Order: sequence, then structure tokens, then C-alpha cells
Amino acid sequence: MNFYRLSKIFKAYKIYWSLVLLVFLVNLIMQFTVLQNQQEKIRELNTNYTALREDWNRKPDVPDLITGYENRKTALEAFLGSLPEMADLSDKATEINSFFNKNGMTSGKIQFSPDRKEELSLWKYSTALSVSGAYEGVKGLLADIHGSPSLFCIEHFSLQKGSEKDRVDMRLKIATYCR
Repeated sequence: MNFYRLSKIFKAYKIYWSLVLLVFLVNLIMQFTVLQNQQEKIRELNTNYTALREDWNRKPDVPDLITGYENRKTALEAFLGSLPEMADLSDKATEINSFFNKNGMTSGKIQFSPDRKEELSLWKYSTALSVSGAYEGVKGLLADIHGSPSLFCIEHFSLQKGSEKDRVDMRLKIATYCR
């Protein structure tokens, strides 16, 4: 091979070969700085992920599982024990009416409908109400229902501007439970 001829070619295309050399050097720098750091980070993340997977695959300790079950069972039994026997629904209706009167609200007839919850051996009594009054009265009514020891659940609640000025129409469905 003729080195003289190669040197002439190199000198004739000096800018081209300089750019090729520059691109090669930039590639080497990128390999050693950025790509090496990324490969190290990938290895580290893979190690962490493997450790996490091993933790997830371990079975929970049996005593912790049993303790959690017993705690939930105790809490459910305490709730069921706090529920009254079959309710006198007229007392519930009277209580709700007293809330209406206290807050200056008007409502239609209160009628509870029963629903048997077999999985817990409970009766659920719910009623749907349409209530109208001032916004402050609505807030007071909701606070009274929330604070009532015998009305356990507000199942549905919606508000809309009433037909008269400063009036609010509310639809409300509340429920109570009995053994």
C-alpha cells in the first residue's frame, strides 16, 4: 500500500476526515460518560426491583394475618352490638321531623322501606326525602343527621336552587340499620 498516496488523499479531504474523527471522539465521550452512567443506573434499578419482588413474593406472617382478621371481627361485632333491636320507625320519623322543625325546613311524608342484608343478618331501613328551605337550614339539617346516633348513613344527597329566592331544594336518602 502506498502511504504517500494515502497522505495525499487525507490532505485533500482534510475537512471530511477531521469531521469523521470528531464524530468518533464525541461517540467515545458519550459512551464513557452518559451511556456508562445509564447502564449503571439500569443495573441498580434492576437489583432494587428484584429485591422488591422477593419481598412481595414472601408469604405474610400467619400470626399477623390472624390478628388482622380477629381485629376486624371484633370491630364488626362491636358495631353489630351497638345496633338496636328491630327499630320503632315512628321514633326515627319523629327524630327526623324534629330536625326539620329545628332548622326551618319543610318535607313530604317520611316512609321507611325495609331491606334485609342477609350477609350480616341486619335490616336496613331507608327513606328518600325531598326537602326545601334556606341554605343555612340545609346545613343544620345535615349536621343534625350526621350527629344522630340512630341514623347511620346518608346514601344520596343532591342540592339545587329552589323556585323561590334564597331557597334550596334537596333530595336526600338516609338509612338506619337494626338487628
